[in-house]
Amino acid sequence: MRERLDGRGSPARLQVLLTAVLAAAVFALLLGAVYVIGDLFDEHQQPVETFGSIEGRFMPTSTMIVDGREYAYYKNYFTNILVVGVDKEDIAAQATFRSGGQADFLMLLAIDRHHRTVTPIHIDRDTVTDVKVYSPFGHAAGINRMQICLSHAFGSSNKLNCDNTIWAVERLMHGIEVDHFLVLDMTGIAMLNDALGGVTVTLEDDFSHLDPTMTRGTTLTLQGKQAEYYVRGRHEVGDNSNRQRMSRQRTFLEGLAELFRSSLKENTQTVTELFETLADHMYTSLDSGWVSGQSYVIEHYEQKEIIDLEGEHRIGEDGYMEFHAGESELKRLIRDVYMNEESEVGIQ
Repeated sequence: MRERLDGRGSPARLQVLLTAVLAAAVFALLLGAVYVIGDLFDEHQQPVETFGSIEGRFMPTSTMIVDGREYAYYKNYFTNILVVGVDKEDIAAQATFRSGGQADFLMLLAIDRHHRTVTPIHIDRDTVTDVKVYSPFGHAAGINRMQICLSHAFGSSNKLNCDNTIWAVERLMHGIEVDHFLVLDMTGIAMLNDALGGVTVTLEDDFSHLDPTMTRGTTLTLQGKQAEYYVRGRHEVGDNSNRQRMSRQRTFLEGLAELFRSSLKENTQTVTELFETLADHMYTSLDSGWVSGQSYVIEHYEQKEIIDLEGEHRIGEDGYMEFHAGESELKRLIRDVYMNEESEVGIQ
């Protein structure tokens, strides 16, 4: 962790619900969001019935000029979930000022009900953007440009930490609003991995300074802290970059998904059991009641490939790694995921 803070029912339904819990708990709700919406998304779950005037219902929420053309964003078509993994062992403990941990993992899930797609956007923790900063007494002290991971550390409670991170992500994404958040602490990684029997991986990097059995080229089934080392290890691992760590996180997720599918075939209570196992290690705006409640299953939604922001990694003036997203590339990403050409307004 960086110390300096200078400068925020049916088997099909069970599969849907567990996939969502599984992915969120391993820092990527994307695997479950493909399938579940319904009560999970509150006011976004059903089209709003129209009584009387419909003035304004088909107007875009906002517009953006990209490469000389105007595009429109219709918020009512989307539910956006921010999944955050923090470098803190016990999220249940009340956070004090700057003790909430940093956001080691950030993924924004864009669930598009109009086009029936789910697009995961993986945000590098080192992305430099505007972050709200506060004094030790909780007073606003301005907005600084810094790594987005630091946004989670400035609050004095889990709620304030999350609010600050959400604000930073929305700022980075040019005003695309986050509807829900889910935060997992690092203890939950090993708990989930072990509960499903352990993910088997072939190590492309050497982790022997953390565990002598984790040498490069070894194929092993991760157990206990090994799962955390694999997902979170960076210093003295490979090229020490977060980009390389992000790649391992995806490999880990794919392995967990396979374990989950196998577990569900043998035990239909997997959903409930995993949710209970991880409950004390998550902080979320989502109501846990959705696990056993009604859900509108959208199992035929298309899951898009994970998108990374394009840009440049470089060492900042303070000696820490920074990622600078290309502004033109970022606008094109937002256009491709969220926007419709303005000429199409009225025929959505």
